[in-house]
Amino acid sequence: MSRAASDRSTARASARLGLTLRSVLVAPLAGFESAFNGAERRARVGRHPAEGFAPFIVAAFGGASLLVLWLKVGGLIGLRDSAGSDFRWAYLGTVLILGALMSLIGQGLWSISGRYSAHALGGAALARDLRTVWGASSFPHVFALVFLLPLDLIIVGPATFTTDRLTDPLGRAWAALSVALAVSFALWSGWLFVRGTQAATGLDGLRALVATVVAALCLVGAVALPLVVLSMIGGAG
Repeated sequence: MSRAASDRSTARASARLGLTLRSVLVAPLAGFESAFNGAERRARVGRHPAEGFAPFIVAAFGGASLLVLWLKVGGLIGLRDSAGSDFRWAYLGTVLILGALMSLIGQGLWSISGRYSAHALGGAALARDLRTVWGASSFPHVFALVFLLPLDLIIVGPATFTTDRLTDPLGRAWAALSVALAVSFALWSGWLFVRGTQAATGLDGLRALVATVVAALCLVGAVALPLVVLSMIGGAG
């Protein structure tokens, strides 16, 4: 294949991915069906992984964003204690990496357990479709990571991730808005997950919601290791 043909193929694939993600956001059932059909076409021509790498990349971003949200909300409601003097940039980097790994582990667990839970509830699902659901439904978290995190650091600074009281009115206002937006993105992601599970399994909305509980347990299992590591790091600091 020539370089020009390869570039055109890459551009078409990127355009299709963008259209699919947009469809997932605005019309979830149709968007997920489109993603599943694309994976089926790639599977027929021997592409591996059939669902592509995008679901894994987006899932990693989603996990990083979710753990950053935990840092902010955990401090607000008193579930963690971290003074500003204890903050290290390496700690934030570790959070991002562990969050990404957490999500990828949960995604793998869900691709296995989700099939059994779907079958138990009267549906059926392919592992690749369940991985796609996990990844594509994480897309709202990308907004939080790409847009909110830089603004958090610019406006509030490292205090965003500590439990020190903010004295600057602008900082307090932005911190409250940032948390509200991040929680909204998380709820949006959860709703997309339920709709994606419904599309992947053929279950009705209520049973898809029940199946989503299994996904939550997968995430809890994946979260355990990062939280243990973070606790160890925090204790050593």
